Amino acid sequence: MNKDMPILDLLVRESLQNSLDANDPGNPSKFVNVDFITGHFDRDSLDAELEDISFKKRALWGNKYLAVRDSNTTGLTGEHDDKKSNLYKLVFGIMDAQQASGAGGSWGIGKTVYFRVGVGLVLYYSRVKKGDDYESLLSAAFVEDETKSNSLLPAVKGQKYGIAWWGERIRRTDLVKETRSSSTIRRILNLFPEIKPYRGSETGTTIIIPFIDENYLLSHNQPRREKGEPASYWMSSIKDYLKISVQKWYAPRLNNKKYTHGKYLTVSIDGKTIGPSDFEPFFKLTQALYNKAAIKTNDADKIRFEDTDIKCELVRINSDIEPKEAGRVAFIKVNRKQLGMNPPSNKPSPYEYISSTTNEDDFGKPVIMFCRKPGMIVSYHIEDSWTYGIPTTQNDEYIIGFFVLNPNPKLLNISYDLSLEDYVRKSELADHTTWEDCDLGGIKPYIITKLRKRISKKITTEFEDIVQDNSKTEEAGLSNLLGRLLLPPDGFGRKPSVTPRVPSDTSSGTQRSLRYTYYVSGYTEDGLLLSVHVTTGKKKTGPFTITFEMDSVSGHISPDNWINEVGLELPLFISGIRVRHDKIDDNKVSKTIIISRDNAPAYTPLRYCLKLTTTDEWCGLIVSFDDEMEHSIDVDLTFDISIRRKDIKPLLSFDF
Repeated sequence: MNKDMPILDLLVRESLQNSLDANDPGNPSKFVNVDFITGHFDRDSLDAELEDISFKKRALWGNKYLAVRDSNTTGLTGEHDDKKSNLYKLVFGIMDAQQASGAGGSWGIGKTVYFRVGVGLVLYYSRVKKGDDYESLLSAAFVEDETKSNSLLPAVKGQKYGIAWWGERIRRTDLVKETRSSSTIRRILNLFPEIKPYRGSETGTTIIIPFIDENYLLSHNQPRREKGEPASYWMSSIKDYLKISVQKWYAPRLNNKKYTHGKYLTVSIDGKTIGPSDFEPFFKLTQALYNKAAIKTNDADKIRFEDTDIKCELVRINSDIEPKEAGRVAFIKVNRKQLGMNPPSNKPSPYEYISSTTNEDDFGKPVIMFCRKPGMIVSYHIEDSWTYGIPTTQNDEYIIGFFVLNPNPKLLNISYDLSLEDYVRKSELADHTTWEDCDLGGIKPYIITKLRKRISKKITTEFEDIVQDNSKTEEAGLSNLLGRLLLPPDGFGRKPSVTPRVPSDTSSGTQRSLRYTYYVSGYTEDGLLLSVHVTTGKKKTGPFTITFEMDSVSGHISPDNWINEVGLELPLFISGIRVRHDKIDDNKVSKTIIISRDNAPAYTPLRYCLKLTTTDEWCGLIVSFDDEMEHSIDVDLTFDISIRRKDIKPLLSFDF
């Protein structure tokens, strides 16, 4: 289970998703309602209801409880022994996986998070429609670490299991099922005075968690603060924390009547609804970004934030899905005033909402969030491969982006039918807090890697600074092999009136039978032209590969390792190659060919093949001979290099 996220955040994420997954399509309401309820319960009376165990020596901190009550949902329908029923899935089949397409989770963590909030005791109260009538039911489950000396559950035939259910005994067995006795249910609910029974045509489920320790829940997994740093205001009470957490994870669906994938969400805390006027400015922006990316009609054109236009770009993946539209990313640059951070409001920064602490090192860094069909924000990313290349800003400005996945495309190159939505859902970890590429029977399409790269590039292109070139070419040390930083000055090539200055400096080296020299022969709008002269002299060579690698303090990093292990996109890639053949064996020739992504022509006996990364980036050239013999060569290669960033040192590598 997730040991990094605060328990209250886990509870909000998973409980709301459980309720949304249980929405009642037959109910005319357009929303699912969830109430978070806190209060005090009759501890001694509850203890008396639980046969064979007692909590009198446990939970010495008091008798407070936390409940999650939903309505406009189906409730716990079905029977306890029917694995397809809601009752079995939530109560009796605790660790079975969620199977419904488009549902929130995959591994059942949403059903088990409740046991971590209190002492392991959870009560389930529900009301369901049965024919033309309604019926209520109640059950309870207790989970503990049976290996501890103070475990409460007695052994069964000498074996402790660490889990037990409470309810009505099933005849002629030692097992129990839920109780549907109205008098029993009423008696138990009376122990929790703030919880009202369902009435009239209401259906839904209430999860009751007794014996909560409010101080522990508020402090669990919260970041350490610098000396003198005040705690975020929502850290003072569970009510305040829940109000922020609900917005943090469900702003896309909360009170959002424009939500397009089903019913939207309404939430109240101890009877007070979180209405649109209660939204923090940052979460108002979050919802606006989501709507901009999710709505595909002309209504999206009207969506702005504080009189500022929101940019929106289609994100395509051409080789792995059909249709090619993987989703849309909406993004904006906003300032402190727009986020209510100036007096008199003095709202926290986006980073504090995200991490519940103020880290000055974060200021100026972009924020990317993303979600799929359920509308829960999977994660916020501040500095990693999702924001790679996006420029930083001044301390009073913030670049915020939101990617919304298109659920409909189908994956190509696999033997069975799989939607993009289901692939991404499959890629999520057990607590679905991130997206990572997963293996599909030996095939790994790297769709998530491509998404990250394309999203950051869309935003980078919009906000990168264009600087007029008034300076000389800057150079810096590179590596033993490359020698120079083969990059133009910032903004070079943006102005057509500027004539590139080609440096006369060359670098050279020898690899086995090959001698080579190289230099920058020109600059383009996206990068530079690198000329490489390769010759064997009187010697001969077999097949070899030219690859652009990355330099680091620990040594060379191959393109695939850079992408898959470092988790970043390549800082440069090849856009095209011009090859001029001067001499092959003893024959002088004068033949030039152009190699592109779509065409790699041969020139007998030489054959050329593109070297690509696992994410389909062009990172090198494979040179071989069609007669499989060794040959002497003298060729000039001009690499058209597209550059994404200048702070990474490239290496020119020859492999045999």
